[in-house]
Amino acid sequence: MNLNLESTESSTNKKETNTKNKEQMRKRMMIVFGAVLGIILLILLILFIMSLVTSKKYSYQEIENIMKNAAIKYYDNHKGRLPQNNEVVEAVDDDILVRNEYMKPLSEYLKEGVNCLGKVEVDYNNGSYIYTPYLECGKAYSTTELFKKATERKNLVVTGYGLYNINNEYVYRGENVNNYISLDGSTEEQSLWRIVKFTQTGEAILVKNTEINANYWDNRYNATTTYRTGINDYAISRMKDTLKKIYFSNDEKEKILTKKAREKLVVFDQCIGKRAADYAANDNSAECSVRAENQRIGLLTVSDYLNASTDANCNAVYARSCQNYNYLRAYNDWWLATALTEDTNNVYYVNKGGYIAKSNASSMFYIRPVVHLSSKAMYTGGKGTITDPYKIR
Repeated sequence: MNLNLESTESSTNKKETNTKNKEQMRKRMMIVFGAVLGIILLILLILFIMSLVTSKKYSYQEIENIMKNAAIKYYDNHKGRLPQNNEVVEAVDDDILVRNEYMKPLSEYLKEGVNCLGKVEVDYNNGSYIYTPYLECGKAYSTTELFKKATERKNLVVTGYGLYNINNEYVYRGENVNNYISLDGSTEEQSLWRIVKFTQTGEAILVKNTEINANYWDNRYNATTTYRTGINDYAISRMKDTLKKIYFSNDEKEKILTKKAREKLVVFDQCIGKRAADYAANDNSAECSVRAENQRIGLLTVSDYLNASTDANCNAVYARSCQNYNYLRAYNDWWLATALTEDTNNVYYVNKGGYIAKSNASSMFYIRPVVHLSSKAMYTGGKGTITDPYKIR
């Protein structure tokens, strides 16, 4: 009996000891956990305090956006200083924006040791305003327009494929040229455009990379032909109306431009002059003898297509060699803006073979819309290739 009692007491003591040990271990773990948690909270508190006393350093693009937004607020309160026509450019520098408390001094946004001068230019664009911020930071950074970036001396050529200086314009020619551009940041091929050329004023003339929306150029009854062969006058054509609809369309199946992309575009005068089949000059002298003013969207001319080929035998409207070494060649029939002088119903188009032909305006061919990009569009990246197109803001 005594042995059993002693065994029971011993077992009880062991349980009590184990319980005490577990309790002590739990308390120690709680202390350790509490200490670790306290250290973490202390570190977070220190980081928070540091974030309050340490100013954030911004990228150059972020600083440009700060200046742009500051300028918009400034001119909201000084509307009388805004330009009233397309010929005038207004500007406000960073000192004025700082003095009027629309932004902090540039030094508070910049990394230590970097000094910059800033300004925002404002252009009137047919009812709306384009605000363009500029930063000049010496060797560290300089705001660059796409026009200046693309037309750097190293990018110009006199033979082969590339960017030529002809007819007082910078024109892309050849089969494989790096002139792809994204207007909205997308790099999908269906969303890309091609830079056909830069005008004397720095605007970029863009053509849709792919053909869209097969349609007639015009489908009216023609009194001369006595059929619905269409009338080849662009100014009153169905094509002009169709393009306008496409430009403003928000239909996902038809939309080719986002609202953000349209903000970068400017109105232009579409060359709509007719051209004779035997006209020799490819400088748009015939096509631009008549213009449709203040257009937002249009088509390429005969000269535009011919100039894109580097084949020496591409020397006439119907020359089949124009399909060679020509990045504008596509594999569907697509319309040009230019009609023939010889009659009232025929219009030039680029056929599946890649050379120019003529057809009744009532024919159904694809469309490759053309828009003009502002000379103030800023280069933000890209090499102009199909996988790394030029990117702008």
